[in-house]
Amino acid sequence: MKTDQGRDAVKLVTNSTIEGRQLRQIFYLVDFGRQKLSVTYTRARNTGQQNDAAVEAIVKSIETLSEPQAAKGKRYVEPDDGEFSYVPPEGWELTDEPGSDYKSLRKDESFVVFQSGRLPGTLDANFRRAFRASLSELLNESGVDLQNAQIVEDSGFETEAGYDAAKFVINASIQRQRVRVVMYVVDLDPVKVFVIYARPRSGSTEDDEAIEAMVNTIAPADAADKPSGETGKVERYFERGGNFSYNIPAGWEVKQPKEVTGADLEFAALFGPASQGFAPNVVFVEDELPGSLASYVRSALRQLRNDSAYRSVSNSEEFKTDDGVTAARIVAERVDQDQRIRQVFYIFPERSRVIVATYSRLSQGNQSQFDEVVEAAMRSFRFGR
Repeated sequence: MKTDQGRDAVKLVTNSTIEGRQLRQIFYLVDFGRQKLSVTYTRARNTGQQNDAAVEAIVKSIETLSEPQAAKGKRYVEPDDGEFSYVPPEGWELTDEPGSDYKSLRKDESFVVFQSGRLPGTLDANFRRAFRASLSELLNESGVDLQNAQIVEDSGFETEAGYDAAKFVINASIQRQRVRVVMYVVDLDPVKVFVIYARPRSGSTEDDEAIEAMVNTIAPADAADKPSGETGKVERYFERGGNFSYNIPAGWEVKQPKEVTGADLEFAALFGPASQGFAPNVVFVEDELPGSLASYVRSALRQLRNDSAYRSVSNSEEFKTDDGVTAARIVAERVDQDQRIRQVFYIFPERSRVIVATYSRLSQGNQSQFDEVVEAAMRSFRFGR
């Protein structure tokens, strides 16, 4: 049989008796190249036949995202220090190639390899002119063994994600086969991502379009998983140290702890436009959750109400994220250097810890205009990317 992705699968039907019960067991073995997935479906021998078709449909729908084939529209993030991400084209496999630091893409006789570096300079005409001289050497260092390479085109452009890029088209041979190679350079500042796409000279122009569309999705590793077709600079921030992420409100910016003077921050913070000498902000801290969320919130309420700086502290409210996670929200007001500060504490639980996001703004003036966008950002909060 075949899965919905066209992968080979084997189905084996057996009858067995376990502890006196007569059973029907159906074993499925799905071929994922270097890996095989075994699925065992067990039911009573003479009942439950109505579920057989549904189980087989589930098995046929099984796919893998990390490798070999990326799901349509799913952003792939290079792990560890990869520093970039992209949406792989449909039908291409993510593979490990000898000598490559990053995942590669392969489809039939065509392939794509990635490199990154911190080369200085912008991707203008002068950069492209200087880069042409070292292009063959760079290609060979990447493991792409080219012969008779001839650059037939180079151009600059801006990706749909808003990053400067350059494109070099090369005619060459690999092991006596005539190939078309396209080298893309995308400037993520300070990192430059190099994408080397090679196909037989007679290959599909549809593949060319698919790879260029993928290049247009390249963004830093912190980019959100976005629906297919959504473009623009990164609007979601991923906090690696805390393994959580959230949408960045329009007009706000993320600042790393070292960028914020006079504050001992655990994670990056959000800052909005300043007015009346105060920039509204959201800071994040991690705390232990030894018991339930309810007991943690009760303890937090006691601490706030015992703090003389706070004039008022609301009762906690249940708060739901867009992903359906149940969190808690506490609204309070404090006085700080003769300024009245409104604070909203969002408490997000995950197993034995919580992430507490504290939104602070002036109680007076027009900073209340940010409440709605911050609330939306907090609803977008999730653990992981």
